[in-house]
Amino acid sequence: MSEEIRRIGAIWKEILEKGKISLEELKTVISKEHPEILKYFDEIIEKLFVLGFIKYDGEDIALDNTMPDDLVEMPCIRCTKVSTCKVGAKNDPLKCESFVEWFIKKFSEQSL
Repeated sequence: MSEEIRRIGAIWKEILEKGKISLEELKTVISKEHPEILKYFDEIIEKLFVLGFIKYDGEDIALDNTMPDDLVEMPCIRCTKVSTCKVGAKNDPLKCESFVEWFIKKFSEQSL
């Protein structure tokens, strides 16, 4: 499961950074940076689409505007260490600067 999350996160990170990207451009980037993920590529795109994370027309991929901002901003899904991240482990989310900043921002805004 954590390996699957890592693969999804690598693709999700590229989509987030670009906002909108062609399928071919995304495949090119992934093939250079994470060639081992290519065999799962179509399945991951389908999952992101079905879950409502992206809009996909067969050629272009874009962030879905209906995605809640707090979920889009959560750093964990695009983190390269997510597969080994666990409370009490070497990669502990409570010691992760990105996660802690996001958590504080999200929950301090909730209390206002």
